[in-house]
Amino acid sequence: MTLAPLASATHVDPEFVPGPDNHTCSDFAAEGEVLLELKVDPPVDGVYTSADGELTVTLDVDAQTKVFAWSSNLAVVGVVFVKAGSAGHHLYEYDPPSDADAGLTTPGDGDSNQISHISFCYMLDQEPTCEDHPEMPECQPTCDDQPDMPECQPTCDDQPDMPECQETPCPATLLAAANADGSITLTITADGASQLFRKEAGGPYELLGSFTGDAEHIDTTVTAGLAYTYKLVVAGEECGLVEVSAIPDFPTVVGAVAATGLGIAGYAFMRRKK
Repeated sequence: MTLAPLASATHVDPEFVPGPDNHTCSDFAAEGEVLLELKVDPPVDGVYTSADGELTVTLDVDAQTKVFAWSSNLAVVGVVFVKAGSAGHHLYEYDPPSDADAGLTTPGDGDSNQISHISFCYMLDQEPTCEDHPEMPECQPTCDDQPDMPECQPTCDDQPDMPECQETPCPATLLAAANADGSITLTITADGASQLFRKEAGGPYELLGSFTGDAEHIDTTVTAGLAYTYKLVVAGEECGLVEVSAIPDFPTVVGAVAATGLGIAGYAFMRRKK
């Protein structure tokens, strides 16, 4: 309902509302609208003021014909609801809101249409409140009001220095060296349990063994000249990768010594996989 400047009303036709139930102005409010109420009971000639002191209505009632006229100090009345006894009700709706009307009555005839009471439903031109309209954006909670909301918690993108955002150092290291005899020595440095896996190029990982603490494992099931990738798994987490090639057999001692030197140079330290 949109408020309008003070104006003389034009009489409107009523809508019949059946039933003996009492209604309030809230029953006739549009969605999101708050209608205030000035109820006159009993409906006799006089001047009536709403509880908030904003609306004053003057009534002129003809008890014999059950017809009345009304006028108000403000053009804010959107609905006038007239209840009869057993004859039902008349609902007068004003759009735009009105400040006066005449010829209002109840449905029915005879004793059944005696006026029981009259309700004037009005809406003041005031700012909506969060109590009435909590869905308004300005009524939504903020992080200043409720810092415990999930969306108010810091993230690692916002605060990368938080302890939970720091990278945990790898709990174990792995060294790999190719030996002159064609085997590969794996040296594990760890405080707890670990599992050692190996794969050939393009193949799947296979478990070589499980270890506790520092350990050494010599892998003799390799093929000379092929590259192998080894990894440790600690507490279900992949700790890193190291790659080394098995040394081919050489026909001379000099070749074997040179190959051993290459193998030592091929030591690789475990790095945490991102």
